[in-house]
Formats: sequence, C-alpha cells, structure tokens
Amino acid sequence: VRDFGGGFIMAGGLRAFGDLGYKGTAVERVLPVTFQEQRPKKKRRTPIALFLLIDRSNSMGYNSKVRGLHDGQKMQYAQRAAIEVVNQLQDTDLAGGIAFDSEPFILAPLAPLAENRAELISKISRLQYGGGTDFYGALETAADQLARSRGTTRHIILITDGDSNRSPADHFPLVATIAQRQISITTIRIGDDTVNLQLLSHMSEKTGGRFYHVEDVEALPQLLVRDTKQAIREKEDEDDKPKEIKPRVGERGQILQGLDDFPALEEYMLTKPKNGADVQLYTDIHAEHDPILATWQYGLGKVVAVTFDPSGSGSSDWIRWDGFGKFWSQAVRWAIRDETPWDYRLSVQQRGERTVLQAESYDSDEEGILQVRLPRGTQSDELTLL
Repeated sequence: VRDFGGGFIMAGGLRAFGDLGYKGTAVERVLPVTFQEQRPKKKRRTPIALFLLIDRSNSMGYNSKVRGLHDGQKMQYAQRAAIEVVNQLQDTDLAGGIAFDSEPFILAPLAPLAENRAELISKISRLQYGGGTDFYGALETAADQLARSRGTTRHIILITDGDSNRSPADHFPLVATIAQRQISITTIRIGDDTVNLQLLSHMSEKTGGRFYHVEDVEALPQLLVRDTKQAIREKEDEDDKPKEIKPRVGERGQILQGLDDFPALEEYMLTKPKNGADVQLYTDIHAEHDPILATWQYGLGKVVAVTFDPSGSGSSDWIRWDGFGKFWSQAVRWAIRDETPWDYRLSVQQRGERTVLQAESYDSDEEGILQVRLPRGTQSDELTLL
C-alpha cells in the first residue's frame, strides 16, 4: 500500500476491530484508526429521581385497629418504610423528602444521595404526628423539583392515611400537569377505611404509577421496597435497550458522493482516528466522534476503515439500504490505484445471504487478477478476469 500505491479496505465487527488481535501490528499501522478496548456494558444504571411524601397528620398517631398496634405505630412503620426506600437507592440517585399535615414541610430538597442521604434519613426518623391533611402542596413542590432534575426516571411515593382538606376535583389539574411532565406517582393509602381511595387510585393511574391500599401497616416497609425495586428494574430495562446508532456525516468525500440518509446501526466497534485521518461518517452516541467510516492516504496508497460488520451483524438496515452497493463500489474505486492500465467498473450487490462482487472491463486487452480477503483473514484463490 505505502510503497506501490495499492488500496486497503478493512471492515468488520468484533473479530476485525473488537478483540485487539491486530493491536500493534502492521494492519493497525496502515489503518486511519487505532484499535481500542470496547466499552464495557454499564454496571450502574443511570440515576433515578424520587420524592417521598409522608403524611404526618394527627391521624397517623392513631392505631390501625389491626393486630392490636399501639398509637403512633402507623407513623413508625411509615418512617421505617421510607428509610428502607432511601437505603435501596445508589449514591448517584436523586432523592428528596416532604412531610405534610395541613402544610408541606421540606425534609430535604432533591439532591444526589451522596450529598443528602444522612440528612434525609435523620429527618424522617424524627417526624412527629399532628395537624390536618393536605397533600396538594407537597405534590406540587415535589413535581416542580423533579421537573428540573436530570433523572430520566422521575417518581413520587405518597404515603397517607387520611382525608384531604380539598375536594378530589381540586387535584385533577395538578395530576394532569404531573403526567405531562412524565412523573409517575405511587400512592399508598394506609388504613381500613375507604376515604380518598378513588382519588389516590386516579393519581397513580393517570401518571403511570401504582396504587396500594394497605390495611396492615406492618407490611408497609416490604411494600415500599418492592415498589422501589420495580422502578429500578424498569430503569435498568430501559438502559439495556439497544440505542439507535445513526451515522452522521463528517468530512464528505468521494465514497459518500450521491449518498444521504444513512441507515442506523445496532452496533459498531470503538476506534480512535489518527492524526490526518478523514472521518467521513461518525457517531456521537457516546458524546464523542467515534469513526464509522475513516479514510486516509498512506504513502502512495489509500486506506478505508469501516467499523461495523457489513455482513449483517448489527447492520441489518444497511444490507437492505438502496445505497448499499453504491457505498461499497465507491469505497473500492476510491481505494484502488489512481493509475491503472485496466479500465473497469466494479459493483457490489447483496443477494439474500450472498454478497456478489462484479467487475466489468471495457476496451482493454489486459487481464485482471482478483483476490478477495475473507472476514476471518483467509484469502481466496487468484481469479483471472477475462
């Protein structure tokens, strides 16, 4: 390539770029990119943002008439449950707390738990019951703070045992706003009566949360832990979904001439461009310009690096793309020697599971020699083109 002006194209997935087998070899020296260790899958999910709203009204001091609980134990179980929820979260999660009777009292504003875990737990454990019940202000405050948060999963857990000073209809516009902000509400109604069950159920249903009617407050800690784990699992499932990798055009060259609207990829191999490389296609899915198609001049020759598997593993949309053949034809034409005694046209087509390369010669008495390097590194026999 360097000394005689030949062309070199390397394309592939894990076997070509991903296992570092070519690291430090002549192959890497020729390429316009360097091999990199592939990014490991995230061990930690992206943060969630959660607000705990805890009823501290006077009725939380009454016994629950279940299993002979004493006065104040409803409050104690609510506190224990809230603390268990906080302990389920990781330091990068955002959490805040509000206690309410007829007014809201902020225990801790929304912040990463690395900063406020101890404060939040301490204030929850010191709650005392007394006063009426109105959770409207607590909901409004929590929703406002969550709407400004960086958490992609935003969740409210509301624990209450009593009637509200407001009518159910007063809450509907606020609940609609919370739903529009993509904030879910889990509501937990403590006690064996049925006051406000429909309102609390409505709040959860409209926002995509869950509703629980808990008569036995001893089950409350376990219930809240289960609800929090469910929210975490949903976030982990969301993080595990493959993201669409849409190639973006960088330095448009001859290979991309007449081509637009490049199909999405399911995966690509991580490389870094060398100084002097032309990154014609890249992705910024990881906030960096990772090459998808990179080219450069290497001595007298030209080199192309395509960092995805063109056989279909992670690139199924490319195989079905109308521009698939043109893309590879132009890549080959760009890479071949500028001065050649053989005038020909080269095309690549995908026919089912087969890739067909066709070379046509015009007005030439010269014989052409074709040799193909297969994905696993083996070479085909030399074929004479007549």
